[in-house]
Amino acid sequence: VLIGPRPAGKGLPPRSPSSTRAGKPRDGVIADFGRKRSIVFPPSRLQPTLPLPLGAGLIREHVYGVNGSPLHTLHVLRDRRILYIAARLCIMTDLGTGAQTYFE
Repeated sequence: VLIGPRPAGKGLPPRSPSSTRAGKPRDGVIADFGRKRSIVFPPSRLQPTLPLPLGAGLIREHVYGVNGSPLHTLHVLRDRRILYIAARLCIMTDLGTGAQTYFE
């Protein structure tokens, strides 16, 4: 959880001259990681990114993993394909080519 700019005092050591770059102070923020509080700095060469345009999204290329908790969810078919469940998908994989077909 980000709290805000680094306050003066508050149990943190004062900024030293080495914490400045070309005379400009670094802009760190205090973040809580569980029970530990730490100062986090953005990457030095951070380039702001524009939001994705409407309609942009992810494309599924390949599914890795299998849901093995339900019984009888992995089936080997006669034509060298396997049928199994991963997350919300039913996947049919060709063992010869590795090509997958998905059913949602």
